[in-house]
Amino acid sequence: PSACGSAERLQSRVWCPRSRWIAPSPEDVIAGRRACSDTHLRGRGESSCPKHYGRYFRNEATGRTFFWVEIPKTGSSSIKLAIRPYEVRETNGTTTPVTEKDAEGVEAFAFVRHPVRRFLSGYGTVVGRSRRESCGPELAFLFEDKEPQRFNKFVDLFVRHGEATAQWNGGYCVPQHVFSQRWFLNLWPGKVKIFHVESFARDLGAMADITQLPLAVPHENWNEGGTARCMFKQQRGALQKLHDYFKDEMEELHYEPLSGFSR
Repeated sequence: PSACGSAERLQSRVWCPRSRWIAPSPEDVIAGRRACSDTHLRGRGESSCPKHYGRYFRNEATGRTFFWVEIPKTGSSSIKLAIRPYEVRETNGTTTPVTEKDAEGVEAFAFVRHPVRRFLSGYGTVVGRSRRESCGPELAFLFEDKEPQRFNKFVDLFVRHGEATAQWNGGYCVPQHVFSQRWFLNLWPGKVKIFHVESFARDLGAMADITQLPLAVPHENWNEGGTARCMFKQQRGALQKLHDYFKDEMEELHYEPLSGFSR
């Protein structure tokens, strides 16, 4: 199946009985799912990744608890530093929210980024952290091909197989760096207030106002995984495939196509 334009059709019926806030991701569409997965939960090892992707934090003065949905390649290292003084440590006894009702009383936030630009950054991380000994033969080209052939092959593989690429990469949660942002948002069954990396300082300030916490703006590491992005931007066929893959997400998150491309 193609991820292009399919989420809207799936959303026309009840996609996820456990939460109205969970919507079909491009990865769901590619996998042919007719409803949300009941195992797509924080820390359950979905797509071979046991990370929890997010942090609870609390304003002790007001008694309010919040949750930040972690999405790789969206300034997550900076946000972790900002909320660390107020973080609520999770234990083995912490209950994972499964339904919308489970998330009641906790206000959640997430930072997002232009989907195609985020993919370019995430691709650099996938190449940099993948190890030949832990990858299947499907990804052998990551270590044998040169750019831009390697990039074009990876894009073609990803838009056809989505999250299945994680089965071929044994690195610790490495392929997730290019998964859609909706894939991560679906890990939290409640409503999530969306902020944008492109206005990071302003939006972190808005988050500070809402939480009534003095969230400082730490360093911003936008160069992580960002080698040779100018060369990648010349691969017009691959970039159009990415625009097609992220079409619904770009509309949902209010992003326009990169200059010269369509969605």
